[in-house]
Amino acid sequence: RDNASIERQIAESQSLEYLQGEAARLGFQQADPDSIEYVIVLDYPVATPVNPLPTATPIAVPPETIRDALWLSMRSSVTNLMRGESRE
Repeated sequence: RDNASIERQIAESQSLEYLQGEAARLGFQQADPDSIEYVIVLDYPVATPVNPLPTATPIAVPPETIRDALWLSMRSSVTNLMRGESRE
């Protein structure tokens, strides 16, 4: 019960209506695009974007026998059914 009550309080405090009401109570107003002032900082260091390194994809080793292939297929099907992924 306590968890449910706390979860409800968190959800209420994060709702858009509550946040807009609190912002208005604190004196915040919707910004007009013409009244926004931008600050330019000279010589501000700009971080250079780093491209992520490609990750190697492991190559699947095929089963040695048809029996192994059928076993892997059956095991995969049962695992997917237990997860709720029947692929119907």
